[in-house]
Amino acid sequence: MEKPATVQVFGDVRVSVDATNVAVPSPRAKHLLAALVVARGAVVATDDLVEFLWSAAPPASASNQLHRLVGQVRRVFEPVLPARSAGSFIARSGMGYSLDPTRVDSDLAWCDAAVARARGHAAEEDWAPATEAYAEALEIVRHPVMGDLAVDRGGPGLLAETARARVVIAQEALDCAGRCHRLDRVTALVEQVAAPMVFEEHLQAHLIRALGQSGRRHDAMALYDRVRRALAEELGVDPGEELRAAHKEVLAIGAHPTTTVPIDAGEPTAGLRRPAELPARVRGFTPRPAAQRLLDEIATRGEAGAVLITAIGGMGGIGKTALAVAWARDLAHRFPDGQLYVNLRGFEAGGRVMAPDDALNHLLGSLGAEKATAAESLEARAARYRSVMAGRSMLVLLDNARDAEQVRPLLPGHEGCLVIVTSRNQLSGLVVHEGAVPVRLDRMDDDQSRRLLRQRVGPDRLGSDGDAVDRIVRSASGLPLALSIVAARLAVEPELTVRSVASELSGQGDGGALVGYAAGHDDLSSVFAWSYDLLERGEAQAFRRLAVHPGSEMSLQSIASLAGLVLQTARSIADRLVAASLLERRSRWFVVHDLLRDYALSLLTDHERAEAELRLVAHYVRTTRNAWTVFGRAPVGDLDPVTSEVSVEAETFADHQEALDWYLHERGALIAVLELAVTHGWDRAAANVAIDWRPMNQTLDTDAETYPHARRALEAAVRAGDEVLVAELHRDLGPKAVRLGFTAEGHAHLERALEMYESVGDPIGQANVLRNMAQVIDMTMPERVRLLRAALELVPGDVAPNARAVVMSEIALKLTVDSGSSAVDPADYLEGEQLTRDALDLAKAHGWNDRIQEDAYNLTCILLAGSRPQEALELAAEALQSDIASPAIRAAFLIKATDAALQVEDLSLAVRSYQEARRVVEHVGAARLQQLLVSKLKYDDDVVEQLARLADRVQAPSAAAPGAERQRAHADPRA
Repeated sequence: MEKPATVQVFGDVRVSVDATNVAVPSPRAKHLLAALVVARGAVVATDDLVEFLWSAAPPASASNQLHRLVGQVRRVFEPVLPARSAGSFIARSGMGYSLDPTRVDSDLAWCDAAVARARGHAAEEDWAPATEAYAEALEIVRHPVMGDLAVDRGGPGLLAETARARVVIAQEALDCAGRCHRLDRVTALVEQVAAPMVFEEHLQAHLIRALGQSGRRHDAMALYDRVRRALAEELGVDPGEELRAAHKEVLAIGAHPTTTVPIDAGEPTAGLRRPAELPARVRGFTPRPAAQRLLDEIATRGEAGAVLITAIGGMGGIGKTALAVAWARDLAHRFPDGQLYVNLRGFEAGGRVMAPDDALNHLLGSLGAEKATAAESLEARAARYRSVMAGRSMLVLLDNARDAEQVRPLLPGHEGCLVIVTSRNQLSGLVVHEGAVPVRLDRMDDDQSRRLLRQRVGPDRLGSDGDAVDRIVRSASGLPLALSIVAARLAVEPELTVRSVASELSGQGDGGALVGYAAGHDDLSSVFAWSYDLLERGEAQAFRRLAVHPGSEMSLQSIASLAGLVLQTARSIADRLVAASLLERRSRWFVVHDLLRDYALSLLTDHERAEAELRLVAHYVRTTRNAWTVFGRAPVGDLDPVTSEVSVEAETFADHQEALDWYLHERGALIAVLELAVTHGWDRAAANVAIDWRPMNQTLDTDAETYPHARRALEAAVRAGDEVLVAELHRDLGPKAVRLGFTAEGHAHLERALEMYESVGDPIGQANVLRNMAQVIDMTMPERVRLLRAALELVPGDVAPNARAVVMSEIALKLTVDSGSSAVDPADYLEGEQLTRDALDLAKAHGWNDRIQEDAYNLTCILLAGSRPQEALELAAEALQSDIASPAIRAAFLIKATDAALQVEDLSLAVRSYQEARRVVEHVGAARLQQLLVSKLKYDDDVVEQLARLADRVQAPSAAAPGAERQRAHADPRA
């Protein structure tokens, strides 16, 4: 939650209240605020404040003056605060005063947070993000508290710790930056911290080494000389051992020629031209920690005897060049003979790709060699280039390469050089033949995207409309070029507001949003076109059609279906699209960047889009039917004839777990496909999807989530005129409606379903409806059992074994644990147990894992209710060893296992089962889990109340046991 006031103490004391700057009345008031801030919410004793504010000679009235001063400062935060009122910002205790950290933010708190992040990254050896976090902290503490070093270090313990912390942060920052070769990121900041601290020899030694390693050998020597003179003139001493060692190391830099990539190089090879062609680092460059970690690892493992090559790849606009330039500049000090840069223009419009001959001419000229004549062959130029490069330690950045053939002639032929290549293509030829190390650059996360906008636009222009900024970030989908274009528009068009830009970007679809990503000659559509125009016809068609897929990720089979290809051809085309950075591969799934999807949609003709959408719906209709059949259920109704005529590569599943995993991943796409089918009038297809996804959504979704889609599908089935589909969707909606509280509507659905199934002569459908009625319609338990027995007579086992097993299990529950009686007839227990075991045997014989788990759970409940806890515990333990996909069933088993373990006095197992049940509830959420329990197991007991009751039982017998207090703390859900 945003705090109403902010106090900044480094450099000068500044206060803002409700985002408005407020004047501090006097220097002494600033001193008081600084002292309270650095206490970080702790009480500062009155005596310490008096001594700090009035130094060694406080007046007799110092305590009274302090009291009045506190009142003045309180009114800085609350101007209308009545006299003698404490207010809500500064509290007084018997010993002194404290500033409420829940109401006042501070630059010291920001610094603490940045240092904590830095140390966390450093503990994981993530040096690049750690360096960035240290740089943030240094930006805050580069000036002393109140801009006065004497104040920063003064006071009886009040500020001395802060002064020492500034030194520690500076030293840790240099250590960390040195590990990832990014010293230039922090040295200038550390210089500001260290400048007035001439006698901090440890810090000065660190800084001297860093300056030398950054290629600033002259500055390092000058700093050493300044510190040496100050020590001699003011203290009459010589530099200590550490300073002398740092001085010696700097003297050694560049003293010996190198034949490999030097670690700390400073002087160019004598007599040779030293080009320095690297472009400037992009202003406001936002670090990319994952890629930079990999790049730094590549740099540190470079071996002598080989040219080290790394290829940075990624889609257009992803920030390859910005990252390559930033990394190259960080490493430039290692290459004393200079840096070469060539933009190979591999993807620019108009066929202006730079030929290798022309690139070699540029490189030769930069090295001081004669340029080639028209008669000199490519091979001869490349050989001469390698000769000129021999013996030099250089960095070569080849930007925007088309392919490996364009790059290969530009590679040096000896050790001691680093070649960085950027390309939208994967350049696998360089990886295979030249040993290049590929680095894939992924999109920015939301925090990085916001940071880029802040750096490019400035916090004042960006304003405080966090919702608008979030919408821009979502629209850009982590693409730096898109964010940079937005930043440019905001910078050059002052009449634009952040909210209007956000509305423009998020309010359009089908390629229209790309209009907002254009500033002058820079626009995303053109950048994307450079890659698209290089595709072959089949690849381009597949790329366009993939844009209609509504999911964030798509399978290879769905790509084949959309493009009208066989699986092998689809795999080949997908590989080429990945190589061109127009498609991303994530394990077995493929991803199209959101803005690339918009671009592809803008290229689709109406005819092509209609065909692709038909193929999309056909793919999911057939795949969902394949998932349904894995659960051992007979198909309901015929498939939509329109989609059946389309050839697709539907997905198949080995077992129910594969089908559940697929559904969990594709749930959003399936909902979108259902809506798309309704929009196009493919009503039977919509009904097919909503019926066939039920084994999965009944396991993973709540009634509230599935009910609206079932209603949409029922409307579609009515329009399609298929009585079987209509009846089945009425049957599906009935129990959902009752459980959601729409009792009359639910009864009407079930009655209509029964009428329709009787009309079409479908006994299995009738049996299923009768079972649903027995579950949810209000009637006596004997009436429920009679209804279920009637349903059982309608489903002979050889015709519909699954339906028969479900009804048998339901009868068993109604005879036993659902009977509502505390004294169930022993004969009913025996029948219930036998029916459940028969249902379980059927499920095992047919491999219906979902039924196996449900029937095992039902049998566990019956055994517990029949006072057979040991058998129930063994059954629950066996089930919990298996792979249970439904969190509801897992939680239910764990609750029963806890109950059974308590009954057999196995306290250790009871505690473990209880704790695991709590973890499942906390992970899923109590309300959602309860809904899943009701829809899946007709589980009416409140799961939280059950856990609370079990907690009391788990605690009671454990009180006398060793470690009881520790067990109780873990077991109590209210702890």
